Amino acid sequence: MVVPVAGITLGIVQGRMGEIWISIAMVLTALAGALLAFLIYPASATRSPSRTTAPGCAA
Repeated sequence: MVVPVAGITLGIVQGRMGEIWISIAMVLTALAGALLAFLIYPASATRSPSRTTAPGCAA
């Protein structure tokens, strides 16, 4: 939570919050966080411990 708050604070201080690329970057970052939180992390938590390395890699 520190990174988004720091980014928004800096954007406000620099007067750049109205720029479209800032808004797009924030939306894309939020989507990536949601994907990580709701799809990737739960899938990795349910995987068996023996499948933590890629096939063919020595453990």
